[in-house]
Order: sequence, then structure tokens, then C-alpha cells
Amino acid sequence: MGCGSSMKAPDGTQQAEKTSDGSKPDAMASDGAKEAEKASAETAVDGSKEDVKVSDRNEVEKAMDGAKPEASPDAQPGQTRFEKPFVRIEKATGLRDADSMPGTGTSDAYVVVRVGVKGSSWAEKFDDTSERQWKSYTKDNLSDPTWDLAFSLDSVMEAALRSLSPEDDWELQARVYDSDLLGDDFLGEVIVVIPGEDKDFVLPLTGNNPKGNMSVQFAFSSTASWVTSELIDSAVVNGTVSGGAGGGALLSKMLSSVTVAWDRFMDRIARAFQPEDSSILPQNLGYIADMVKFGLLSSSYSEVFYSRSEDGGETVKDFPGPGSTTILAHAKVVEGLESICVKLEAGEVTRTGPDGFLGLLRLNGAFWSRGEAAVEPPCIALAASFKEHSWVRPIIDEYVAQSDGDGKQAAISQSAQEWIDSKYNAGQPFRVRQDVKEWSIKILHSMILGISLNDSELTEFVAFQTKVTILSSFVPDFATDAVAPLFGLEEILESRKKYMARYREVLKEKHADLNEVDVQYLASCVLDAFLFAGGASIGLSISCALAAVYGDSSPLARSEVPAAGAKEEQFAKQVTWESIRYFPPVVGFPWCTPGGPGTSNAAATQRTCLSLAAAMKDPRVWGEDAEQFKLRPLSEYHKLSVAFAEHAMASPGVSGGSRCCPAKSLALLCITEFLKAWFATEQKWNLTPEEQAKLAFTGSPTQKPGGFEFTAVA
Repeated sequence: MGCGSSMKAPDGTQQAEKTSDGSKPDAMASDGAKEAEKASAETAVDGSKEDVKVSDRNEVEKAMDGAKPEASPDAQPGQTRFEKPFVRIEKATGLRDADSMPGTGTSDAYVVVRVGVKGSSWAEKFDDTSERQWKSYTKDNLSDPTWDLAFSLDSVMEAALRSLSPEDDWELQARVYDSDLLGDDFLGEVIVVIPGEDKDFVLPLTGNNPKGNMSVQFAFSSTASWVTSELIDSAVVNGTVSGGAGGGALLSKMLSSVTVAWDRFMDRIARAFQPEDSSILPQNLGYIADMVKFGLLSSSYSEVFYSRSEDGGETVKDFPGPGSTTILAHAKVVEGLESICVKLEAGEVTRTGPDGFLGLLRLNGAFWSRGEAAVEPPCIALAASFKEHSWVRPIIDEYVAQSDGDGKQAAISQSAQEWIDSKYNAGQPFRVRQDVKEWSIKILHSMILGISLNDSELTEFVAFQTKVTILSSFVPDFATDAVAPLFGLEEILESRKKYMARYREVLKEKHADLNEVDVQYLASCVLDAFLFAGGASIGLSISCALAAVYGDSSPLARSEVPAAGAKEEQFAKQVTWESIRYFPPVVGFPWCTPGGPGTSNAAATQRTCLSLAAAMKDPRVWGEDAEQFKLRPLSEYHKLSVAFAEHAMASPGVSGGSRCCPAKSLALLCITEFLKAWFATEQKWNLTPEEQAKLAFTGSPTQKPGGFEFTAVA
């Protein structure tokens, strides 16, 4: 995936530039003032630098004749005449030709507009307004395009902006791009403070090698000739709008504001909980805010990642939370995976860190550190220390190994068919996701440990899995004693103790050479695999695949779905792979770079996370249709996949073992064989309109299809 230097956001805009300056809202005025004095470079999509300096802003403000919002006579404190202003990006003139192929005409230009606090960056405007932006239609082969993009800033938008800056110091930032098959080129931008009255501007484009001007107009009533009835009744005219209003937006805005303003307050809270606990830091709140936006409020992984990237979709700095860097580009993800085993052996990095983690998530350690089933180090197996991983990995590799002729494929196929038939014969609905989860847990216990779980035990385990996931993922370590009891911590620890005791009996027989401590740790690793790894991802991928095949609102084109009774193994394999690519069960591959001698490990540690999810949708490798659910040749998946961290293979002579998923073959086999079994009996099941409504795809990888049921046909 790594041939180009540009990255498209979900809306097609380019996310290759750094912000025009690093200044911050008034809540951090002193730091913001220092940042604003620095002239930061923006990285253009062609890899060059576009100098957008503070002086550029000054020139823009001079061109505006010092326009400033004026308070109306009856305005309340903190209010101005900013009442549903209309905005029009009329046109640009004299744009440079940026088409990549000679003789193909001039630029195919479009404009993208964001609004935010004066001095905020391009990315901050996106975040601060819950990803609200407007985009014009593309005008082909014109150096003087007329877009007539028009929209209004509604009351919700105004409220969001005022929550950040009551003084109404708001500005509009408009960027012009050339649409190009080889990657959209940045042509320049204008930044204009929103006036308090009707005003027209003709502003020069700034940036790298800028050429041309842009016409921007503001109106506060319908008297302006361009404020049509269509504009008054619509959110946007001659373009599209994305992101913005709603309860989720307000929650996102509240979290963002709290993160900026309450750092010192969180310091005090931290000292109140445990004065000596260095893991309680103000940036924990920033991490929580980022994860809420990422997991609950964003429409796609790509959108939240690329909107924050300042280097063309290569990385995202300080996400999630300060001190973290997320790697996005496929080429860089592969590079990171290929080097991780050597770095771990050399002690340059660690996967243990000051807290455990699962992808982007930081995990609460209580599940591993408390109760009679505690282990050392007290963290998820994926974050095992180099020492533990060195002896555990070969054992796990042996348990999950799969090869032709070993009988596992036939056993998995039979198990899936029997599970589906049991629901049909009992006249029960087939519940997606519950029955799929239970079968996943059933087959893994059978294949890996030879343990057979009955129906009630499977239901109990899935309920346990859900509780553990919520506790470990959403309760911060410092709040464990206060909050964890509400999630049933004691009951969870008792269940952990019970399952590990059962696993230990099996493992003792298999590994008589291991002492009690090692058997305990190995049992914990196996339980982690059932709870967080294959036990979670296999069921999720099957559920997403079934939704994609049968959902009326599925992103999979109906023309690509064979008729009932005609779905063959090739189709099952393609649906398996595309579901994994589009709805990634594993989002990230993290590690930590420890702080130096004499520093607090929690405070000084830098986290890096390879975003497997972003790499699996990198358009530079997967193509312009990377954001679409589309069945692709199996050879393409085999060549480009990083979903299982395939490149984290230990070279000969490197101790500690590989860090790629050891159960890739087993997982793919389980998903594909289940789908084949389902397709073979699909005519026995019906999906009612009521269940179709529950299935409702959002088309968003962060919002996977919900639970639904198939009804047995009499």
C-alpha cells in the first residue's frame, strides 16, 4: 500500500497538510500565543512544503479591513449578531494547472470548507465541530471555477462554536483541491474571520506555490441576491455537508472542551485518589475523550484518523491521548511489523508498558492482578513481557496449528452444521450475534483444549466475556475501587478463577514439565485468547459477513451475491476476507517505548500503535474503492493483508517468537466453514422485515451491524 504520497479522507478530500499554525483556544492562551508565533509548514500532497505563516493570516485580516463582529443593541453578554449567517463560496479565479497528465486540461477544482475558533488548525476545526464540513461539486478543466457553494451556520453549529469562544472569534477556512486519479493536489486556501454584517471578500490563496483568488460572501438576511429560498430551506446548495449536529456531537464537544480546560483540575483529582500513583495523569482524560469520539461518535475509522493526520495520512500524533502516535499508512505499518521482533529482543520497545492494552484500548489491570487467579506480569497475554512470550508462544503455536489433512477442517465443518441444525430442529430462531458467539467459543474450546461446553455453559461464558470486556476497556485503573464493583468485579474474578482451574487441569496433563506458576500463566493466556482474541473476532467476523450477505442495507452490492443454493466456497472465502478488511476485528498493534532512567515510566513512556484497520483501507494500495465493501480476488487479500499482523514474523536467530497472530489459519477456517454450512441450509431460514430493520447497516466500520435473528421456515 505504499506507492503514493497523498491520502484521501472518506469524503475524497486530501488530508496531507499540517495545520496553518499550532495556536490553541483561549483556554490555553499562553501556550497558544507562543505556538502562533511559529511559522509551521504544511506538507502538500506532492511531498513539498507549503509555507502558511502567521504573516499570511495578517495579510488576510488586512484584506478584510479589520472586520469584527459587533454586538446588537439587545444582545446578551457573549452574544453578537451571529444569527444563522449564510455563507457563499462563489468562485476562484486564476488557479494553477495541477493535472498530473500533460494535455489533460486545467485543474478539476473543488473546495472544502470548515469553520472554527480563530487561530484553530484545519484538524481542530474538524474536531471542534464534530467533523462538520462542506464540500462543493467538482468543476472540471477550469482555471476560473464557479462553485456557488452556499450553506448556513445553524444554531447547533453556533452553540458549539460559542462553547469554545464566547467572544465570537470565529473564522472560516476554505481549501481548494484539484481532483486527480493519482491523488488530489492542494491548490491553496483562504482563512477569513466571520464578520458581524453582510460582507463580500476577494482573497488571495495562500500555501505552497499558490495562484489565484477566492470570492467569499457572508449574509445575515435573505436580502442578498444569492440567498435563495432553496438555501433557506436546505443545509447546503451546490455541494454536500457531512458531520455535525446531534446528541453525539454535543457529547463530543463537551469532552473536547473539558480536555482542553481541565488539565490542572485532573492533576488535583489524581492526587486525591492516590498521590503516589504516577499512572493517574491529566492526559488520561484526553485519552478517554479521544476513544469516545473514536468508538461512539465517528462515522468511520478513516474519517477519525485522517482528519487528525498532519502528514498526509501517514500518522496521527497524540492519538489516542497525549504521548501516543498511531501509524496509518500501509507501508509504514508493514515496516513497523517487520522490525518489531528485533526491537523487542534488543529491549528498545516493550509490549508490556505501564498499562496493558488491546489495540488502541488501554486496559484496566484488575482482571489480571486481583483475586486468586492473578498472574505476573498482571496484563493481557498480548502485552506479555519478552521473557514470558519466549516460552508461551511456541506452545500456543502448537495448539492452534492447522494443516491440510489434520482433520480440523472436517471437524469444524461438522460442528458448524450441527450447531445450525440444532437451532432449526428445536424451532428456535438463529440469533446473530449471540448464537454465533456461542459457537465460536464452543469450537475454540474443543479445538484447542479438547473441552466440550454445553449450551448453558456457552451462554454463561459469553455473558462473562461481555462483562470482562466492559470492565477492562472502560474503567480506568485509578477508578477501579470506586467503579469496578458496579460492574460486578468480584463475580468476574470468581468466574476467572473457575475457568482457569478447568484449563489448568488440561494443561498439566499436556505439560508435566511446567511448574504451577507457569501453568497458571499459560491458563491465563488461553483464557485471554478465548475472551479477547479469536473468541471475540471469529464471532464478530461471521456476524458481519452474514449481515453483508443478507442485509437489504448491506454495503455489498446485491449483484455480487449469488442466489440461494448457489453460494460456493470461493464466495464464502471472499466474504470472509472482505468482512475482515471492512469491519476489522483487530484495530491496532501497539507497543511502548519506555521513558529514560530516573523518569516516571507512565509519564515518559511513548505509545505507538500500528493501525491495522487504517492500513487495510489505505487507498494507496487497495485503490480508490478502498472505502467500499467489494469482493476482491483472494490473491489481493493474501498479498496486502496486515489484519493478522502477518509481517511480525521472527527471523531465524531472533529469540522471543513471532508477534503475528498465531491462529490466522484456524480463524479463517472457522469463519469460512461456518459460512459454507450456513449457505448450504440458507433456504431453511427467513429474515423478516422486522429483523431487517434491526440489521440496518450504517456503512460505518466503527458501527458494525447490530444483532438480528433468522426465523426457521416451517
